[in-house]
Amino acid sequence: MNEKTELYNDYQIIYYKSLKAIIADKLYAMI
Repeated sequence: MNEKTELYNDYQIIYYKSLKAIIADKLYAMI
């Protein structure tokens, strides 16, 4: 169970990082 939670947390961090990158790209494109 602990291993699964750690994997889920890692996935969440990667997901949010890529989401922020996509939002930043869109903001720069708008300028």
